Amino acid sequence: MMTITTTGEVSTRRRVVDLTLDLAGCTGDVPTLRVVEPSIGSGAFVGPMVRRLAMSGARWESMFDALRGYDLRTEHVMTCRKLAAAILTSAGCPMAVELAAAWFHTGDFLLGDVPTADLAIGDPPCIRVGNLDPALLATYRRKCPTMGGENALP
Repeated sequence: MMTITTTGEVSTRRRVVDLTLDLAGCTGDVPTLRVVEPSIGSGAFVGPMVRRLAMSGARWESMFDALRGYDLRTEHVMTCRKLAAAILTSAGCPMAVELAAAWFHTGDFLLGDVPTADLAIGDPPCIRVGNLDPALLATYRRKCPTMGGENALP
């Protein structure tokens, strides 16, 4: 079940996020995983993931590669950086702002240079393939040959 905002965004409910993180193995020694969130939005997965990192007891310096999140909208990236920094600061992290800046980036996950990860997790936005700019759709299909949907290449 999801919550729809006034901007048309749909946020994943917290219990679904927690269950997804648990089933994916994001429990206990979380910093040993390299996790990528392809579409961070307003932080439905970011908050719980950062809380788990903060509670792990790992050295803060070891967490720079633990998480990467992307979004097309800069305001989402800034929201997630602020959320992560607040969680880390309240947990006593002396490098909260630096970690948050290293973790979250404006960009297209499908077209970016994404680091190697153990796990990609999140709830990316659902869009109609037919609503994409034809040039962008062609680029996606070249990079992701299994992409189907409306007007799929034979």
